[in-house]
Amino acid sequence: MRIRLSEEDATRLGCPRDLKFDYEKFMGRDLLELEEQVGWAIPDLEHALNGVPATNALGGPIYEMNGDKPVLDGAGKPVVARTYTTKTLMVMVWMCVRRSNPDVAWKTFDFELNGATLGEEEEPGKASTAARSAKSTTATSRRSRRSSA
Repeated sequence: MRIRLSEEDATRLGCPRDLKFDYEKFMGRDLLELEEQVGWAIPDLEHALNGVPATNALGGPIYEMNGDKPVLDGAGKPVVARTYTTKTLMVMVWMCVRRSNPDVAWKTFDFELNGATLGEEEEPGKASTAARSAKSTTATSRRSRRSSA
């Protein structure tokens, strides 16, 4: 996932504006800091990255769409979109920021959600997906940590 922080946040946090969250590239120290500062072990992170079912304002499910048609699972039922919780988004951004500035502590970490954009990785040979604003916990759809989409 590509993350773009506001200029103010990048300056304040001592990191580049453009960050990349790549689960496959975490080092042991990254995961140790995750356990020590956030209290999440690797299974907790993996569970969080699976996301939660996305719902609309009335509590109904939001479905994954392919144009104007819902994406169907193997049984022919619409696939419910998944999204990240605010804490998961915060952890993802914090882990990226601390790569550039290891002194950024989880306890005091914060960034302007409305000033950041989160976008999916591009698959080779596919059109790019527009970045989505992280205005709420349902603003971005959940992507598999192993997915390149």
